[in-house]
Amino acid sequence: GSMTARAAPIAVPQPPLAAMHADRRGTLWVATESSLFRLAGLRLEPMPMRGATLGEITEISSDSEGGLWVHDAASGLWRWRHG
Repeated sequence: GSMTARAAPIAVPQPPLAAMHADRRGTLWVATESSLFRLAGLRLEPMPMRGATLGEITEISSDSEGGLWVHDAASGLWRWRHG
């Protein structure tokens, strides 16, 4: 017999992607214009941004302490830390 590998589709959030970033642990972060997601297995989990009103995400990066930096063209730079 033979085996055929099939990848499960990952649902891409709408509107279109604005930015992506892989942190030092290999976690893939994905942003739309106003939402942040983390790739967990084969699905994108929405991340709560308490106190942040995001309007137009343009960039994602991370720091050595595990914090995630999200640049929003409308309201500036936000530091997000899970937990």
